[in-house]
Amino acid sequence: MTLFYLCTAFLSGIALAPLAGLPLVSSLGSGALFFLFAFTLKKFRVPFFCLAFFLFGSARLAAAQPKPGPNFLGSYVNQSAVFEVELEEDPVPQGRGLRVRERPEGWTPRYGDRVRLSGLLQPPPIVKGFDYAAYLARQGVYAVLSDPVVKSVENRRENPLMETLYSFRRKALEILKRLFPEPEGALLSGILLGDDNSIPKDLQQSFAQTGTSHIVAISGFNISIVAGVFLALTRRLPRPLPGWLVAAAGIAIYTVLVGATPSVVRAAIMGGLAIVARQFGRRSHGLTSLFFAGTLMTAANPWTLWDVGFQLSFAATLGLILYADPLQAGVERLVSRIGKERARTLASAAGEIFLMTTAAQITTIPIMLYQFQSPSLIAFAVNPLILFVQPMLMIAGGAAVLAGMVWLPAGQVLAWAGWAPTAYSSPFYGQIWTRPKSGVL
Repeated sequence: MTLFYLCTAFLSGIALAPLAGLPLVSSLGSGALFFLFAFTLKKFRVPFFCLAFFLFGSARLAAAQPKPGPNFLGSYVNQSAVFEVELEEDPVPQGRGLRVRERPEGWTPRYGDRVRLSGLLQPPPIVKGFDYAAYLARQGVYAVLSDPVVKSVENRRENPLMETLYSFRRKALEILKRLFPEPEGALLSGILLGDDNSIPKDLQQSFAQTGTSHIVAISGFNISIVAGVFLALTRRLPRPLPGWLVAAAGIAIYTVLVGATPSVVRAAIMGGLAIVARQFGRRSHGLTSLFFAGTLMTAANPWTLWDVGFQLSFAATLGLILYADPLQAGVERLVSRIGKERARTLASAAGEIFLMTTAAQITTIPIMLYQFQSPSLIAFAVNPLILFVQPMLMIAGGAAVLAGMVWLPAGQVLAWAGWAPTAYSSPFYGQIWTRPKSGVL
């Protein structure tokens, strides 16, 4: 539990740093002092270590603050500028898309392209009811290049692994569009590959109103399915490499493939820790794994703590760890009159369908209230009805896409199994009975 206390102290130091306002040198120096005290005063070792890590967290946020000067981009706001940038991912038509005034004919922006842009640097625009400037600042963005013009493009592919992953993703998205109708194809693109930009607005609104948007946001649930599939496959294959190592590598590759958002990275770290602990015959301590994952991520980028996706993913996992077992035990006690064995069976079934979603929502509703002021109470009823088909959706949909990439007719056959749970997952769109595309399925 000592590691849990230290991680909690570090995260608290980051969270409270804006209120304390301690300078970098003061936080770092005081933290080092308490760290040394911990070694000399054994009786108070853990409290002193916690104080040290609290101050280290404060120092980490202070170190991440921008330093005004000639190297700070925000110093050149309202000035014309020319930039050379390298695309770190495939841009998409919406969201993280590359929107330019003039685009060279025939150019499709892709990962690795080096682009020369010119335009007017401006402060982030004001968005009613949303502090967009603070949101961008947490991503290290302090100025926006307004309506840029592309001067030149140089196609470069410096990282063969990343280029292979993005090529695979582009091909998979293409096959998805050929195998599945809309909106099922768009929904699968979000659930399997993290590309939710083509999901219709009314379907997105329906998910938001019913508190089920999380099924599109890749996080711990998806990672656990991916890990389970890899572990199951490696049990039956020749073993030049240990199965657990293949599963951990599979999680890492999938994390990069779907965009490595904070919620996905958090889930991947915890999944990797669980696999390693299992390999060495140890039980993974949920709270420690969760807070250790959060500490690693915020040590790399302290602004992750203010990412809404990370907050919801972290809170949902915390709810599962804290409340899933007590809720299941409570159900067992309530139904114990029908017999202990039947009670355990009933509580286990209820735990899979209802109790786990309830546990997760206990801790996410306060964040929903704070961030969006409109949590969906119907989510308690809807989530158990929609979550139980997600493993089938991911496995069948993923199998159809992989098969279609090898031989399209094979993917067309398997796509029927993936279409049914996907259509069931989007009933609020009003097209659950829509048949798949004629001639495709």
